[in-house]
Amino acid sequence: RGTFELVLQLLATMTEAIQGPCFNNQEFFVSQNVGESLTALMKTDYADLSGEQRWTLRQAAMTLMLSLLEGHMETGMISTLMQSLDMKEFVAVMDDQWLSWAKENGEDHDGSLLTESIELFKDIIKGMFVGLGTKDEFGDTLNLSCSIFIFLKSLLDMETLCFGDGEESTFVDRDGLTVTELFRSSASYRRLSKKISTIEIARHGKLERAYFRVPKVAKNNLQKESRDRLLQNVDRGGDGPRVADFFERCFNLLREIEFYEDMRRTRGLSLVYKFAPILDNVSLLLSFVMCLFLLFAVDSYNRTDIHLPPDLYKHFDGLGIFQIVLQCLLFVNFFFGPVRIHLAESWQNWVENQNKDAVQESRETLSIEPPQIDPKALENLPFFLKVFWTIFFLVTWSPLYQRGVFLSTAFLGYYVQPLFYCFQPLQIVGKSEQLINVVTSVTRNVKALLLTGCLLLVVVFIYTIIMYYYYHQYFYTDTGEYGDCTNLLRCLCTTLVNGLKSDGGMADHLTTPLGGKGLNAHWYGHLLWIFMFFIMIKIILLKLVFGIILDTFGELREQRDFIVEDQETKCFICGLPQADFDRVSPGGFEQHVEYEHQMWDYLFFMQYVSMKPSD
Repeated sequence: RGTFELVLQLLATMTEAIQGPCFNNQEFFVSQNVGESLTALMKTDYADLSGEQRWTLRQAAMTLMLSLLEGHMETGMISTLMQSLDMKEFVAVMDDQWLSWAKENGEDHDGSLLTESIELFKDIIKGMFVGLGTKDEFGDTLNLSCSIFIFLKSLLDMETLCFGDGEESTFVDRDGLTVTELFRSSASYRRLSKKISTIEIARHGKLERAYFRVPKVAKNNLQKESRDRLLQNVDRGGDGPRVADFFERCFNLLREIEFYEDMRRTRGLSLVYKFAPILDNVSLLLSFVMCLFLLFAVDSYNRTDIHLPPDLYKHFDGLGIFQIVLQCLLFVNFFFGPVRIHLAESWQNWVENQNKDAVQESRETLSIEPPQIDPKALENLPFFLKVFWTIFFLVTWSPLYQRGVFLSTAFLGYYVQPLFYCFQPLQIVGKSEQLINVVTSVTRNVKALLLTGCLLLVVVFIYTIIMYYYYHQYFYTDTGEYGDCTNLLRCLCTTLVNGLKSDGGMADHLTTPLGGKGLNAHWYGHLLWIFMFFIMIKIILLKLVFGIILDTFGELREQRDFIVEDQETKCFICGLPQADFDRVSPGGFEQHVEYEHQMWDYLFFMQYVSMKPSD
């Protein structure tokens, strides 16, 4: 016990001397039979040390062992290291640490319905009182098991690379056991393999494979919507821009992961976050049920006249209360999740714009003065301006209105008018990519649609002026009035409503036959007016509006098809086509993109590095 701190410092110093990597130091320590000492550290029970101290000592030993392999492809050195190790002891520690962690975290169950129900009940109780946040993943017992697994898997990769699948391996431990035999003797390596991921890193002109433990915080909090949004918006103009843009966007995802993990650590709120997808689906189903109630109960023009039996009306009332509760919970989840993330991204963009302005101002003065970048621009911003910009960021963000509509209609339907419930089923739009594209086809080119609509209104107004002064008599009725063209405003409304909705334009709305006034110049002028209205409004301008919508929808469909094809036929990371892997790789393209170049593993690695202790 008295030398515990000294041994830890010694292991840390040796690791620091090796990492980099430093090949000479690696070979020196292996030649000094460091493997035997590391085996002793792993094998000896050290009864005078606590369990945590034994774990710390073994973890430091494994860090040193992994450092001995870093960047090294000299088979002689690696073979010498292996022959100095008693790997059965390492495998025994790996299995023991895995079992200890699995029992502590409830991952040793058999997966039966009863066991899953018990675990769910435990999560509910835990979420109510302490939250469901992830513990320190670099201080638990699983980390040691992962380090041993990574050491063995790295040896297996080197063995395959250096000797191939058909040649006899020289990587055996002191008992003559190969890496494959050691894996097969383990009771936990299959479960551990699901906790480990790998990426490839180019270093010193060589491609290295790096294994790491996937942070649970990343897997738990990476939202499907965020993944889809990244795949939809990432730059696919080439292999370089695609990967660069992917990593740039990953920084936003990492911040999003941290925000959601804060929610998981908060008691009560963690349960709302955990069950939010279920609550959302229940709310949608409930909205359809309540609309069915209205469909069969409302049989009067009286808006409050809903004919339901008293007992059934109580159930309908209860559904309204339940919908309010659901929408409140979903809004709480929305406020502490997407709203906070949006504000954080907006403020980051605000700071970046301030820096860009400073750089641009420096350029305009021929860079005589360096850019006056304020590192504390946000901190120095007055409070009222922070409030103003925060409100501005929120009111210009459309998802807030979507969530607000569902919350407000739940209250309005219960307290004001049940017919407000008819807006609740609009939640279905967010459940389907096709429906989202339908809405996007209208909202994406809203500026072009508004401008075209203004042009349409101007043209209709011109036609209305002509009709009001020269052809209003064609609206003449038996009562002696000019019907729907008694003044210019009414005439404009009539032209807009009836002229646009009628198949034949204004001709379908006129009460007097075209030839009723005789074949004179006035009649021909009226005929030309009717014909030009049909050509300009019905055929040209309305078709322009529909064309913008249809072209946008077609563009979205082509974009989606391009993304799907690019994603399914080309590796996102290295950019090589599917045919190259199907021709030479044993597992083909699917094996490569799922286990070798899984794009999300690179995001997980960034999360892993950000969480890893600096020492």
